[in-house]
Amino acid sequence: VTDIEFFYRLTQFLYSPGGAKYRTNFHFGSNLVCGLNAPPIKLSTIEFTHKLFSGPSEHLPAMNRIKDLVASFNFSSTAFAVGNDYAGWETDEIIAVETFRNLGLSLLCVFVVTALLIVQPKSCLLVFTCVALTLIDVTGFMHFWGLTIDVVSCVTLVISVGLSIDYAAHVAHTFLVSTEEDRNLRAIETLSDIGSAVMNGGFSTFLAFVITSTSASHFFMTFFKIFTLVVTFGLYHGLVFLPVTLSIIPEFTGKSKKQKNDLETGHVNGGYA
Repeated sequence: VTDIEFFYRLTQFLYSPGGAKYRTNFHFGSNLVCGLNAPPIKLSTIEFTHKLFSGPSEHLPAMNRIKDLVASFNFSSTAFAVGNDYAGWETDEIIAVETFRNLGLSLLCVFVVTALLIVQPKSCLLVFTCVALTLIDVTGFMHFWGLTIDVVSCVTLVISVGLSIDYAAHVAHTFLVSTEEDRNLRAIETLSDIGSAVMNGGFSTFLAFVITSTSASHFFMTFFKIFTLVVTFGLYHGLVFLPVTLSIIPEFTGKSKKQKNDLETGHVNGGYA
């Protein structure tokens, strides 16, 4: 049919009992008037419905299949598939890659800053190991606490990298500047000097967000669970794992009492190992 006849019949169809329900699927350049030719079509839609899915393993292939079908028809104008849930599904499709990338970049930044401030290479590696182990423990226990990788948990995990570094960095620095020659005594002195401060810091951090545990919001509950795990495992690796490791590795030596006296008298005979 000609364009004139087509638009005339389209108007009649959209005002007919059988076609009135499709009127909302069209957006015209001007108002549609019964008995007149339809105005130019600016936008048209075709509705479709997915079945119920159990998770990303089902709804992601379904969404991509619809997109491939739309692309395969080679419409003369722009055509795309859209749905209310597609924004969340597209997030599910890329969130894992985004999470690993952001965590990797955060860990890299933490390692560089720690290396610049602590300087001692092996101490930096141990501090970085504590942060990495804390994140591994947190992500593992997220599964048993009913959490999944989504936008909220991804952002909270990235923030946790900067939070978990504090516990280990202070302990490592205090161990390095200790004047005790015996490694076990240096670990004891380190915990005596900085252990209570690190514990108080972790406990005060916990008090700052513990009130979110009473919320019914998914965002606040995820925030509470992840930060609780970060504080718990961060304190464990900072106050238990790191001092024990530092006391076992013989290469870690600080300033002896003789070296301290030499520094005070102006004779520098040694430094850090």
